[in-house]
Amino acid sequence: MEAIQYFYLILLLLIGGVIPLLSALSSGEAKKLLTESPEQKVSVYIQSFVVLWLSLFFVLVAFWYYGDDLANIGLVFLDRPFSLPGLLAISLTSLWVFRRVNPGPRSLDWLRKQYREVSFLLPKNKREYHWMVLLSFTAGICEEILFRGFIFWQFSGWMSVPLAIFLANVLFAFAHFATGLKNAVAVFVLGVVWSMVFLATGSLWWPILTHIIVDLFAAAMSLKMYTNEEQV
Repeated sequence: MEAIQYFYLILLLLIGGVIPLLSALSSGEAKKLLTESPEQKVSVYIQSFVVLWLSLFFVLVAFWYYGDDLANIGLVFLDRPFSLPGLLAISLTSLWVFRRVNPGPRSLDWLRKQYREVSFLLPKNKREYHWMVLLSFTAGICEEILFRGFIFWQFSGWMSVPLAIFLANVLFAFAHFATGLKNAVAVFVLGVVWSMVFLATGSLWWPILTHIIVDLFAAAMSLKMYTNEEQV
């Protein structure tokens, strides 16, 4: 095995194995901590922020060092001058819309049921919300490149494409196991959909964009739910 394969194997084991495994094993403890000490929530956001960007940094450094084509992990949109500004513009517009939507009591009750399992992780005040917005962009960019891009690319070199999609998204779901089984299953389904979009387009543009929007929606609606509760 060549050195380049060893380097990628180490990254694959860390990003696709160690991090999801630690997340799954510590899920109960993390939920207990944030339920009993919600003031620790921002620290958890920052920890996730750092882990994701560091993971992406090492993957991109490896690609740069060995001269691999970033198209292998879906970053073909980086050579299009308006792609990144467009991504930012659409995401910020979505955030602006979400902040101005005023759901009625029935809609809020429905949202509370949908987010019940992850309520301990969602923002309940403006400080947490602002950090959650940053984490939404981080997760949308980093997780798509790491799981739908890098991990899928590695797996697809050793196995069939359907199996590579399945395994990459199982690991993606395990990385979110702390949010509960129901949410982990939903994350797996979304991941498969985003993988199919990536295969159809050859780019991670749409998966990244929709991932960011899904997370921004959850952040904005959570703030509205808890603001509404305090006013009642």
